[in-house]
Amino acid sequence: MKIDIKINNDELIATNNLLQKCYQDTDCLTLEAKVFKSIGLQLADMFEKKCKKKIKDGDLFDQKKQIKIGLKFYEAWALKEIIRNFIHLSETTFQHHQIQRVINKLDKKIV
Repeated sequence: MKIDIKINNDELIATNNLLQKCYQDTDCLTLEAKVFKSIGLQLADMFEKKCKKKIKDGDLFDQKKQIKIGLKFYEAWALKEIIRNFIHLSETTFQHHQIQRVINKLDKKIV
């Protein structure tokens, strides 16, 4: 089962910055934490590649263009849970709002 979400550049960058925190969290004691970390690292790589492609293509400032991201169901569920747990680590209120928008989009698709 595949889930496609469309996000703008600001949401992509804010989510990428938050997912990079998965690399900093090193202590995984429970099985659930290990599962979240392994999926989180895959998602962090995926979002990092999307950001680098946007920078390379030079259309980082085109806010009208939406980015389509295809996720498997478990990836979408894990992405929602990870960013929900890490949202308090967002650096600015703008990033917090962008991440909340991604959570709302995922909620619509998952349910």
